Amino acid sequence: MRWRKLTPSLTTPCRIPPTECDNVAITDPSFTLLDVWGQPYRLSMDTDGDGKVSDPEHPGMWLAHPVIVWSAGDDGNPATWADNIKSW
Repeated sequence: MRWRKLTPSLTTPCRIPPTECDNVAITDPSFTLLDVWGQPYRLSMDTDGDGKVSDPEHPGMWLAHPVIVWSAGDDGNPATWADNIKSW
């Protein structure tokens, strides 16, 4: 598997040698991927195989994606969606 850039604004420099950026298995619990504001990315994954995840922006709704990633944006608050950067 090769990771794709979600959008130009969701990319951050890889902190490991570039040749190791594909198929990275993160086993160190202290490892965190940070956005450009130094905040951790948020991630939601389909855990039951139906190809959907809960929509964090609209509780009770579903998104037809197996994985979504988002950043809390410039204000660092994940609840204020106006500035959040999201993959969907």
